[in-house]
Amino acid sequence: MDGQQDYRALSGTEYDSQWDRLSDFIIHNPGARHRRRNSQKVLQHLRPGSVLDVGCGTGDLILLMRDLFTEQGHTEVDWVGADIAAATVESLGDEMPWADFKVFDITEQKMDRQFDLVTCCEVIEHLDDAETALKNLADLVKPGGYLFISCPTGKIFQTERLIGHIYHPKPDDLRRWGTQAGLVSEQTIQWGWPMYLVLKNLTNVNTDYTVKHFGSGAYSPLKVLINKVAYWGTYPSFQSPWSCQLFWLFKKPQKELG
Repeated sequence: MDGQQDYRALSGTEYDSQWDRLSDFIIHNPGARHRRRNSQKVLQHLRPGSVLDVGCGTGDLILLMRDLFTEQGHTEVDWVGADIAAATVESLGDEMPWADFKVFDITEQKMDRQFDLVTCCEVIEHLDDAETALKNLADLVKPGGYLFISCPTGKIFQTERLIGHIYHPKPDDLRRWGTQAGLVSEQTIQWGWPMYLVLKNLTNVNTDYTVKHFGSGAYSPLKVLINKVAYWGTYPSFQSPWSCQLFWLFKKPQKELG
């Protein structure tokens, strides 16, 4: 993995600090908004009875899925979130009492149960061993259940290095890792060409400026407007082998009888 040896996975404490800085970024950043939009597109037809979100961070994906399923009349869901950021996990337990939250490291720990749907979004690019993580994720899926992964692919930009990206999996990586873990690819989206990729290049022309003005803290009305313009300006992006964002839905086959 090119360049991986020069970087390391961040600790749970470092992620706690990062989540504190990125609250407005998560809400307004065009990439984050497009990831939520595309994730919803993939997940909207599912009706899981139990959901585990690994690397749940501030819980935004759990909230998105809960709203999505509730709108469709599907409310009987057992929600579980897991993350290595202990302080963040503790605060989520107070904010979302209808869900169970655990401090959990997908590369090293196991759980004693399986789920109808396991999600792991914008996580595996941060890990030292993404292949082992995907195998461990597959073990958490019930037979007949689903695993949903989202992650960047292609070039790692400096702004991404600064928030802990180690390796961007290629589509062939996810396909191979999934097959080795006993999963079948159900739906794949490689999105972001050309406009979102253009935006990523533009924001890395002056990395220091981007990080200083848009990488932390509260957004002013002007910054919110700039992000809205960037979101709609990157909306006309398409699926392409040159795209920079992957959304991958795997299914675990039912065990054979006998």
